[in-house]
Amino acid sequence: MRSRFEVKKLPSYVLSGARPISRPYSNRFRMKLGPDCVNEYLGVRRVNENCLEVYQGARTLKSAYSSAIGVLFLVGVFSGVITLATLPGPYPIDMWLGVIFMPFLSAAIGGLLYLIGRGSPGSPVRISRKTGKVYYVIPDEFRLVTLDWQEMQPMAGNFVVSGGAVFNPLLLVGIDWTQSPPREASISCGNVGIRDNGESACELFSYMQHFMDYGPQGLPRPSPPPPKMSREDTFLYGYREWAKKYREDLSTPKGKRWAVLWAPAKVLWLITVVFPDSIGAYLDYTVPEVRFPKEIDLLCGFDPDSDDAY
Repeated sequence: MRSRFEVKKLPSYVLSGARPISRPYSNRFRMKLGPDCVNEYLGVRRVNENCLEVYQGARTLKSAYSSAIGVLFLVGVFSGVITLATLPGPYPIDMWLGVIFMPFLSAAIGGLLYLIGRGSPGSPVRISRKTGKVYYVIPDEFRLVTLDWQEMQPMAGNFVVSGGAVFNPLLLVGIDWTQSPPREASISCGNVGIRDNGESACELFSYMQHFMDYGPQGLPRPSPPPPKMSREDTFLYGYREWAKKYREDLSTPKGKRWAVLWAPAKVLWLITVVFPDSIGAYLDYTVPEVRFPKEIDLLCGFDPDSDDAY
């Protein structure tokens, strides 16, 4: 008989500020999302008839920490501009050198913070309709966590990350009865979760609940990820996508009409999001993904060396 008194509980700080998510009365997913939104907003990676796979929460945390690179770069730029604007000239050569190199030094500090704070990404999160279980592999320990879907409690987490941003990932909290003694576990999912007050966490759980009740029918499917690229192409991918979207948005009548506002916003997005994400992608290029045991790959029907189902 399962006894809650035998369970090794999570530290209290792990779920500090987290809010329970009620299981919906109607479990059919209703949001109208395009494939890109399913990937980026909900964090769904791939799905087949038997299994749903979502990104782990470390993916969003990594992006939040990488944003410090771009933010500190801008701080260095603005500091130099303010210095030149407030101090009378002429300026000595060492001041000019300080103004020129300050943004790059600030970005380097942001890069160091990224390397320290990004943590180790674990495996994706898999949910099997066949077994009614949730599977995840903890990084460093390489230990498989198994939770029962019906017993698991979904929660919207509450974590403060780089720059004071609040991250609200979907947490799947339950007891791993395969361990001795049994352990309470919390699995963080990769919904966007930044400053959305748990909205994307609730929507991702609704997506999961629909899948467990009805299968993938009626759910928007994630777009296939780009093929494996070289390190250089991985670094440049975000810039190319940004340039493509920039041209598309500003080529429309609405884009041309609001170009005065659109263009600075796009440049700000380039500096604070695309630039740091490209640095993060370059630094993480050789970091291998934590893999599931072979029996879990066979059970779920996913090829570990591909982003497609068998």
